[in-house]
Amino acid sequence: MRAPQLLKQSAGEIRQVYLQQYLKLFLRRVHPDLFQHHPKEQLQNSNSLQDLLPLVHAVKDPSLNPARPSTSKADSNTAKLLFYYREKMAPSATDSSKSTSAELVAVEHTLPLINTKISTDQESSGNVKAEALERELKSWEMVQSFLGLCQKVGVPIKGSDQEEIDRLVQESKEATKKSHARGRVPQKPLGEIFQEELQNSFSGSAGHVGARSTLDDISTQANLGKMAGSVPVLDAQSMIRSNPLLFKSPDMSKAKLSKLVRRWIHWQEEDLGESQKPFRLGHWWRKVPVMVLATAHERKEVLARSTSQGPNEPSAKGMLIVDQEMSKQEMVDYLETHLDSVQAHYKDLLLRAASSSRH
Repeated sequence: MRAPQLLKQSAGEIRQVYLQQYLKLFLRRVHPDLFQHHPKEQLQNSNSLQDLLPLVHAVKDPSLNPARPSTSKADSNTAKLLFYYREKMAPSATDSSKSTSAELVAVEHTLPLINTKISTDQESSGNVKAEALERELKSWEMVQSFLGLCQKVGVPIKGSDQEEIDRLVQESKEATKKSHARGRVPQKPLGEIFQEELQNSFSGSAGHVGARSTLDDISTQANLGKMAGSVPVLDAQSMIRSNPLLFKSPDMSKAKLSKLVRRWIHWQEEDLGESQKPFRLGHWWRKVPVMVLATAHERKEVLARSTSQGPNEPSAKGMLIVDQEMSKQEMVDYLETHLDSVQAHYKDLLLRAASSSRH
């Protein structure tokens, strides 16, 4: 049962209570000052404490980023520590003194590291929450592991404390598991997923079928002049935010999507004045739904899974399905083949949505 004084504390504060309580007892067993006559063991304990203490202090706030321990490999999620402590031994029968003797014992222990890396490519809020839960779980596992280290050097752990830590670790594991389950790509046909998302995107403007013709047209020379060439990231991000008909797979990060849109703008700028198979970004951007997938393999699987007409046909009527690996020529050919039919199906979808909203 959780101690009453811990009920109103945050998870980080609760972890800190346990750590501070047992860290004091731990230091009484392994502090370097206790080994002044054993320089080798003294140096080892000093080095191990330098690795351990930053990790312990980071447990209160998992967003901290302690230096990686010297004993941990760059690609490792654990830190290996070695401590010496004095193990008391009962006096032998031949020992005339009543005092106990002691010998130095080496203890090895592996601690889990807290992965505090935060996505730098502006992932979705769902991914950020999942990362936070992962760090929280690692923090509780760190406390659990530290108590195990304390036991190894002879520090007794209260049964109630051990039970509470084990319970909190299990709760954190279950929360993380549920988050991963929610984050998985639903095993529905892509067309069904698209219909749900698209319905949400125009639920506030159903019935205004002609409204799409009033949307900003980015194909003009004036607008492209502002975005051609290097195409600032902010311009691409603004375009993405202003397009309610743009969808991406969970594996496609926002940074990669922004880079892809800048590439599209560059292709459009290259085609200005061309008469043969231009890229025509302004003909479909913000005018029909677009699903962007991360890889050609993913697109092929999605198309094959969601249509009975073969992998070369659109997987759902009323939207374009592309991936970030498509070349300019592949995009042009795909648009030449499917854009007209997608526009027609999307218009029909809007009409049906408008009709249903009036009933």
